[in-house]
Amino acid sequence: MKYMPLLKLSLSALFVSPAFAATYTWTNALGDNDFANLGNWGGGPTGFETGNHEWDVNLLGADRAVLSSVLRVERDVRVGDTDTEGELLITTGGHLIVTRNFRTARGGDSITGLGLVTVDGGGQLTSEQDLFFGQSLNSGNTFTLIDGTVRATRDLEVAHQAQTYSTVNILGGEMIAARRIRFSDGGSDESTSFLNISGNGILRATGVEDDEGAFSAGFIQFARNDGVATAHVNVSENALIEARDSVDFGTGIQSTSSLTMTGGRIATTAGASRFGYGIESQVTVDISGGLYEARQGFIGFGQGPRAEVTVNVTGGEIAADRIGVANNPHGEAVSTVFNMTGGRISLARTVGTATHSGGLRLQSPGASVNIGGTAEIHAEKLFLADGGLLTLSGDAHIFIAGSTDGENPTFDFATAFARGDWSPVLGKIAFNGGTFVVAGATNSYQLSDGAEEPTFTPVTVNYLELLNAAIAQGIIYTDLGLPLEARYDAGADRTEVVLVVPPPSVPTGLAVATVSSGALSVSWEAALGTVQSYRLERRRESHTDWNLVLETSDLGVMDSGLDAATLYEYRVRAANSGGFSDWSTPASGRTAAEFPPVVTIPNEWIRDDQLGWLYGFEGVNWTYSELIGFIEYSAFPWVYHASNGWLYFGGRSNDVLVFYSVELGWIFAFDGFPGLLYVVSTGGFIEL
Repeated sequence: MKYMPLLKLSLSALFVSPAFAATYTWTNALGDNDFANLGNWGGGPTGFETGNHEWDVNLLGADRAVLSSVLRVERDVRVGDTDTEGELLITTGGHLIVTRNFRTARGGDSITGLGLVTVDGGGQLTSEQDLFFGQSLNSGNTFTLIDGTVRATRDLEVAHQAQTYSTVNILGGEMIAARRIRFSDGGSDESTSFLNISGNGILRATGVEDDEGAFSAGFIQFARNDGVATAHVNVSENALIEARDSVDFGTGIQSTSSLTMTGGRIATTAGASRFGYGIESQVTVDISGGLYEARQGFIGFGQGPRAEVTVNVTGGEIAADRIGVANNPHGEAVSTVFNMTGGRISLARTVGTATHSGGLRLQSPGASVNIGGTAEIHAEKLFLADGGLLTLSGDAHIFIAGSTDGENPTFDFATAFARGDWSPVLGKIAFNGGTFVVAGATNSYQLSDGAEEPTFTPVTVNYLELLNAAIAQGIIYTDLGLPLEARYDAGADRTEVVLVVPPPSVPTGLAVATVSSGALSVSWEAALGTVQSYRLERRRESHTDWNLVLETSDLGVMDSGLDAATLYEYRVRAANSGGFSDWSTPASGRTAAEFPPVVTIPNEWIRDDQLGWLYGFEGVNWTYSELIGFIEYSAFPWVYHASNGWLYFGGRSNDVLVFYSVELGWIFAFDGFPGLLYVVSTGGFIEL
């Protein structure tokens, strides 16, 4: 009993100790902006390394704090603390060492707090515990690393806690956390973060090594918190994001994240990378350049229940031990759309013990993989679960290499293939073009029985028969109306190829021109893609049935043997081994009229051989239509005299004379009195 008062006194002294309460605020009282000058701090501190103090930088712009020397600060440094605005520049020669935590814009759910930090000129920032960037909802919170090193002995947290916002720009230098890096790691309310990494910038989670050399942690997570978490990542040039354990996007429930990669490299050195791991998370991935790799682990696109993941790959490379698309370990639906029109996927067994090593796996019915354009997939296996769909089109290329285990290849689409059990295992492979290549003919396959200590049973597999069996069952198919057949490629040793050429595009520019009364000229522009021939069809005006004109590799034809003065309609389509294009838009043309029947000149017409006249009585009616064409055999024109209705010529002969009247658009041939009159016109007659 007599010791109780002493105990109470000790506890009281502990909780009121000023060592835990002293806060010094940046005032820039001396006006030199020197962070290391104690005269710039209010409250009269005696030293940076004495006592557990907190140092708040709450001025920015012209009064910002600048560090250009090595300085160790006991406990915390906070830039922009609790509804204030602060700015810190660490520049050449500067190294700020914080024994506890470094924070920007601290204030929990504060909206107005603003923290700006820049590290440049080889400067350094070291926290012997954690780094916290952006702990308010102010969208101006920014940490910029241009040149230097930023290091956390434990964690780097960006937009940590609820209602926080922060942007991290890594333009060069290196930002490192030993244990973990988390972006948008708030509570149950909004947190938003942006990472822009370019140049030669590096973001790395190294992992923690124990005394026995074993590593733990070492991961990077984007949009981690459950609730309204948003994280956006842009990687370009020669930048590097690297984690020893994993790099994950959309790990929080109902989180939103995106990755845009035009260059650089994202890598896990000993672990996996997951997209859409959180329940109902949404992730968008756009890769047009650079390298994304997890060679010692897997990359999972869409793993959380009811997650929605969209991946667009137009360039660059994705390399891993294996890739899973819509693979939820709990069997719940995952929606994943994987579109690849360029770039390369490289999958090779490196882990060795994983069931799907070296393979591309579609598990959920929500998995849709579209490989087109110039995309390439190089793998050892395909695993397509019931409901997944892989579509191959364009000039895309899938090459299944077949890994080796000792002397025996371990190629399979799935383990059950060796037993011929196709349908429960496979989804669909749809060929609309592209090339599908399988290396290996008939080989011995080592099939595990799944025991704890695996035993192996040799099974003979003929890969050519295997592919043809899948084609026969509609597991591998084309919707182009063409038969598929796996075939041996004599140009490659032990290789089977399934190749489908997509149909060409629709020919354009179809045009029809009149040549004569029995012929039309038809031409068109070349279709896009591989073209073996064009099929041309025609039909008469008011007819419904089309008739084949010809099949040709040319871009035009003279269609002869037609009826005179008749309208014809044409259409054309292109063809190759992949099928036909759609029909072109029809085009039409009319043939010329023939020379009309003989018309006898009536008695009212008078011919005067001396004058070379052919004339009629006044009041005679002349009708004609548009002239189609003419041949002028004489320089002597016919002349029509409007006052007396005369039509006459200036030359004569015992033979047939042909004259052209410019005014009337007629061609006449005259052959003696009473004579015969021929007219070339669409109407083909003269009404007297």
